[in-house]
Amino acid sequence: MMEHQDANELLKRYRAGTATEAERGLVERHFRDYVNAASDPLPEGELADLNQRIRQHVLPKVQPRRPRILRLLPYAAAVLLVAAVVGYFALGTRKSSVDRLAATEILPGGNRATLTLADGRTINLSSEQEGIVIQDGVTYLDGSQVMENEELSMKNERPGGENGILSSQLPMLNSITTPKGGTYQITLPDGSRVWLNANSTLNYPSRFSGDSREVFLEGEAFFDIRPKMTRGKARTDAATHDYASFHVRTASQVVQVLGTQFNIAAYPDEPETETTLVEGSVAIENLVAKTANRLRPGDQSVVRGPSTTIRQVETGEYAAWREGYFSFDGPVHDVFRQIGRWYDVDVSYAPGADTTLAVYARISRHQKLADVLAYLAEAEPRLRVTQTGRRLTVMQ
Repeated sequence: MMEHQDANELLKRYRAGTATEAERGLVERHFRDYVNAASDPLPEGELADLNQRIRQHVLPKVQPRRPRILRLLPYAAAVLLVAAVVGYFALGTRKSSVDRLAATEILPGGNRATLTLADGRTINLSSEQEGIVIQDGVTYLDGSQVMENEELSMKNERPGGENGILSSQLPMLNSITTPKGGTYQITLPDGSRVWLNANSTLNYPSRFSGDSREVFLEGEAFFDIRPKMTRGKARTDAATHDYASFHVRTASQVVQVLGTQFNIAAYPDEPETETTLVEGSVAIENLVAKTANRLRPGDQSVVRGPSTTIRQVETGEYAAWREGYFSFDGPVHDVFRQIGRWYDVDVSYAPGADTTLAVYARISRHQKLADVLAYLAEAEPRLRVTQTGRRLTVMQ
């Protein structure tokens, strides 16, 4: 058993999202052991042992995010946590514990994506890999081959372009698409990296030519943009000029990159497009109003029709999905849009259900739907969800 100090360091890394896959597995295995043990009444001696294990190893996966919700109990009070869990799982006092049994077989999403080439050929990318690299050919992140450069050569002309969204100067466009329950990473020809969330598509050229670098996004993605390279070295212009040739287009806006890291959520089934700047600077052009705004780190622009609103946010919460977390901080309908995309389930609302009911929680995306629903019920006791097949019904 690891020392208490080592365990605390591990839990800090787990909470920050910097733990390795093996370390995260260790924490989560101990948590599952603790839940399974709590499924039956525990003898007094085993309760003391379980308390010790929780104090040393367990980080609960739901982290309340507002003062009105109970904060995580300190390790010194772990006995109270054990008692609560035993009461919740063994005695079954909440209706949600009955509802969750129906959802135990719905697993979380994972690495799933389809690569579509300009001539219409499609490739189902490996679920054992986390991403691809576009250079001379296409490889996975570990260097294994997806296809050779010759296979990428297309004789047909670049498709599309009728809606004017993508520049006519771009070479042939390919796309990478994640389904519901899918996520994938792509390294573009210039070295820029993009992480795609579930149910998203990125259109990109097989190579960047000229001074312009342009991609089109539908859905959600996190971008880490590299400066434009000339003769193998970064340009020596002012820093803002190094990145300015990169543009991300969505249906409602154009993002000109003046810095490096940002998240864009532009789902067609949501009325707003959110751009959250983590590092650097970007300029947002509203395509309806033909207005432009520049963001600083910590800013988020919200484009809705001709309106653009700028607000300050905690940027980590809007990129939490890339670290493997849901970060719920708003109304129920926003919460279940995310759950529906990640678990590939349909969501409906019973008559009278308050879709504006606010839910605040940070929950791991690496667990079954049943567990997520149980944690949500703990975070917001007024929330109740039932399941029939792959359909969830939200009630109050």
